[in-house]
Amino acid sequence: LALGSAFKLIILAELVRQIEAGRRSWTDVVVLDGREVAGGAFAAKPKGTKVTLVELAEPMIRVSDNSATDILL
Repeated sequence: LALGSAFKLIILAELVRQIEAGRRSWTDVVVLDGREVAGGAFAAKPKGTKVTLVELAEPMIRVSDNSATDILL
């Protein structure tokens, strides 16, 4: 469990690196493609749901949301 949570920090660090490099923005929109993801707040969202990177990153870190992690990965 601890290793999985530490992995989320690596994903967040890469996201921050891309934002600082100007390749991404916290407000960039991701359209969910209906792919199955691990349990979490986004697992039951329907195909076509739009979420921003910040809407994914916050629950990934705050509550260790695995579905947000899968989507950001």
